[in-house]
Amino acid sequence: METKILFTDMDGTLLNDSHMISQYTKKQLDTMISLGHTLVLSSGRPLDSILKTKEKLQLDYPGVYIISYNGGLIYECDTKISIYEKRVPFQDTQRILGEANKLGIYCHTYSDTHIIAKEQSAELDHYQTAIDIPSMITHDIMSALSQEPFKLLAIHLSDKRQLNKLKEVVTSFPSNKISCVFSNENYLEFFPISSGKGNALQYLCHYLGISLDHAVAVGDAENDISMLQSVTHSVAMNNASQIVKDSATDRTLSDNNHDGITEVLKKYFF
Repeated sequence: METKILFTDMDGTLLNDSHMISQYTKKQLDTMISLGHTLVLSSGRPLDSILKTKEKLQLDYPGVYIISYNGGLIYECDTKISIYEKRVPFQDTQRILGEANKLGIYCHTYSDTHIIAKEQSAELDHYQTAIDIPSMITHDIMSALSQEPFKLLAIHLSDKRQLNKLKEVVTSFPSNKISCVFSNENYLEFFPISSGKGNALQYLCHYLGISLDHAVAVGDAENDISMLQSVTHSVAMNNASQIVKDSATDRTLSDNNHDGITEVLKKYFF
């Protein structure tokens, strides 16, 4: 069997709802790597959060790559070097934060090491239960940014309609170059159109000299769709939303809480 590359989303896909993987899934990943295949962790999470989770779950395989911030950054774990970056311009960052503030919607962004937010709110508390990186609280988010951020995230814990209002506003910006996609019912992500998991996937395959026919993408949420549509073989998790299932060529029978990812490994990599 020719070697292949697996692009897997993390939350809702590789990880169960407790943000862990079972011993069974870990053993199947071990087997995949032993056969010479490549693992890419592709997530909306910041890089530091993915690295901490990778270490906690003992995914310390050789040749692992990370796509973080929904495709804003590609990181080569062996060399600890970023090989690709796409950032949100300061002007768009300020406009998104301003529109969220007008609508009374919580919105934060990131430095390379911290979440940058205006307050330690219920939304931020909820986010940090899964995303293990510290926050910097400041009345002026823009002044805390030393460089353009990779993405912004708006959170509403009870009413997706409010996030849809913000999405409508941002997508109506003149000469808009910002993607607005949901990573779950409560999280609305903002990042450059030139970014996205699909563009990052294609870049990494070209960088590694791997055909898209030898890439398999797996996901469960709207922010995974560009990745699923970029490859010949794409799989939606059983727990995925219908729009995600419609975007994939295949789907698992089990969900993320019952080792659904192992179905992908057995079908495409063993």
